Amino acid sequence: MLNRRVIAAIMALLGIILMASFSIQSEWFHSGILGILGSGCVISAYLILNWKQWQAKDHRVRSVTYTLLALCLILIFLRFGEALI
Repeated sequence: MLNRRVIAAIMALLGIILMASFSIQSEWFHSGILGILGSGCVISAYLILNWKQWQAKDHRVRSVTYTLLALCLILIFLRFGEALI
């Protein structure tokens, strides 16, 4: 159990550091692949810490996970939108 918490904490910290690559420059959203990987690390860390609740279909845990996933997908959409413009 302790190892799971340590791994989740490291993943969350790494995710937050990688998400720092997201920025707004000259009124445009700018992101790199590291920011997207950081978002995935944060979602993974949350799921690692709440895996038993996820399997038990806890409504709160599922809502938070889906919200984090939706925010990550918005960031990915903005990233590819930036590449097209």
